[in-house]
Amino acid sequence: MRAVRSHRRGVPSRRVALGGVPAVTMAYLAEQVHPDGLGLAMSLYVDGTAIGGMAGRVISGVVADLFSWRMAIGTIDLLNLLSMLAFRALPPPCQRVTRNPTRIGQGPKVRPA
Repeated sequence: MRAVRSHRRGVPSRRVALGGVPAVTMAYLAEQVHPDGLGLAMSLYVDGTAIGGMAGRVISGVVADLFSWRMAIGTIDLLNLLSMLAFRALPPPCQRVTRNPTRIGQGPKVRPA
């Protein structure tokens, strides 16, 4: 089986880049959730991704059968938009992570000794 390559030389495949998303999410959960509820939070994340993947296939299949494949894509797009808006509005603010905005190309600001 051949490896999937990008159209540009030296750029990793999107499949490789997306492989780190669950690891980063689990690390974020470990920083944000109290250790007593960490197992539940991680299992809800894993269950949510599995249920979301299955629901996307079932919903798009049913809508495509009843209407058209374009309507199915539109339905999934609408559900993704609603999910994104809910995700932006519902979670509580970060407790343990602080923002440190820097511009790309500038290093972290170092205080003189």
